[in-house]
Amino acid sequence: CLNRGAEATNATHLLFLADDMPLDRGHLRALCHPELVLHPMVNDRKECFGGAVCFPRDVWESAKPWDENYRHGYYVDDDMFRHLKELGFQQRVTSSVNLLHLHPSQTLIAIDRAGDNFNQENHNYFISKWGDWAPFEAPDDLIHG
Repeated sequence: CLNRGAEATNATHLLFLADDMPLDRGHLRALCHPELVLHPMVNDRKECFGGAVCFPRDVWESAKPWDENYRHGYYVDDDMFRHLKELGFQQRVTSSVNLLHLHPSQTLIAIDRAGDNFNQENHNYFISKWGDWAPFEAPDDLIHG
């Protein structure tokens, strides 16, 4: 679904934001870097996750980062971050933009409570693909302003 949405536009940058993350500080245009995959701060913390990421179009075209074999969420962003790193694309967090994520994963939690075992399926798929799992760590060098 995300891949199809990205293919449907000719924008120079592709910004993916979860629908429950209001802008707290800065301007979303600050996430548009000509070479880097940029993440905003989230809740004033340096975190990377797929619900808040901006790609230059050429990086997107080269990497095709979203693996649609995952269901719903969980692990798909860690997969994407590993894939980008493996291909040599640089990812950074910028302090000039902060989003609030006050109630993360509510939809996914509801789906999980309904008995859908997607979280375990995604975990198993990730392990089969990468061999181990660890959360993606944002690079230490933060981009300011």
